[in-house]
Amino acid sequence: MRRSLFPPYPSRRRITAGAIILFAIVVSSCAMKRLAPAAPYRFTRSGDVDLLTPPGGHDDTTSPGLAVYLPNARETGTPTRQCDIQEYPLTLRWSGSAAEVRLSSHMLNAGSRIPVDLLDGINRFRWSLNKLETNSCLASGEASKLIDRILETQPMPSVLSFYLRYGAPASAGFVELQPPLSLKVVTPVKSDYSLPHGVSVPVVGYRVTRYSVDPRPAASGYWLRVLCSETVIDGNPTPNHGAPTVDIQIPASARFFRLVLTQRLSSDDHDSALLSAPRHDKLDDATHIFKVGYQPSCQSLPNTVGCMVFSNNVAASVELPVSVNGQIRYVYLGATLRDAILAAGESEPEHVLQRLRVYRPFENSARPIAFDRCKPDILGLVLIGGEQIDW
Repeated sequence: MRRSLFPPYPSRRRITAGAIILFAIVVSSCAMKRLAPAAPYRFTRSGDVDLLTPPGGHDDTTSPGLAVYLPNARETGTPTRQCDIQEYPLTLRWSGSAAEVRLSSHMLNAGSRIPVDLLDGINRFRWSLNKLETNSCLASGEASKLIDRILETQPMPSVLSFYLRYGAPASAGFVELQPPLSLKVVTPVKSDYSLPHGVSVPVVGYRVTRYSVDPRPAASGYWLRVLCSETVIDGNPTPNHGAPTVDIQIPASARFFRLVLTQRLSSDDHDSALLSAPRHDKLDDATHIFKVGYQPSCQSLPNTVGCMVFSNNVAASVELPVSVNGQIRYVYLGATLRDAILAAGESEPEHVLQRLRVYRPFENSARPIAFDRCKPDILGLVLIGGEQIDW
């Protein structure tokens, strides 16, 4: 009798049992992956210092010179000479495409009131980082991406996250327009009744126009677009479907934008101007020329630079968009979670702590923030824009 070259066929019971075990293992592992929650941010507070720890981060801000290692922080093949940044309180060193950023512990433990010298240092670091895109050390857009990676890696006070993301406007004297910021322009609406000569025309309302700052696809810089416009008279808003409130003249070559604040007579008396340029270094030069003048004027700038000084009766400001209970709310730069909740009409933010959910941007998505619901500390979280707030 010839023996078969193949082993006997297993019994139906053995197949069934093995299949069931294998199926259970596969289903269990898939369910664990599907149900395992994404690691959250962690918000804690000790005295005057709050600490926002990114997902996967460690709560260490006491080492003298904390290093953040960022592999693949730029395109490969870029030059390495003269691409390092030596500033206080931040330094940047390159090793190929990998970056090492060192942050001073004085900055990380400064509390809610950061000294002016540290703010100036942050502004200088941001300026130097943007300059790396001009001298080919970084590709277009990589400077802001590197900032985001620092914020998503290193635990730090939430106010410091804001300053690293947008700079210190009061110290720098300008606000860099970048996503997700919006520019808000408010102009008065005067009565259309004919009045005797010499009689001032009364103001009956105001017009509000918001401009979004959108990245240019496959190109450096941003677009400045009209997002929405409305007229408010007697408290009743009406959408404007025609031209925007203010005819902002922007050269076709404009890629980068700043709202510059200029002092006129006193520290409480300011003008504002919108500057734009095709390159970041050209915008730096234009900002310096514009601000050093005794009476800042657009005539002092080259033709390649866009410049518009807003008149005294026009208010221009920069705002942050956040989502509150599914609706977009605009808050001022440096606003806290408390401010956003108040803007949504909740007069007692402490009352929503038990139901409050806060999500913050992280790696092109949103992660929840874990916090102590028995304390109102989370209400002091400084927003960076793009947060989702629900209760």
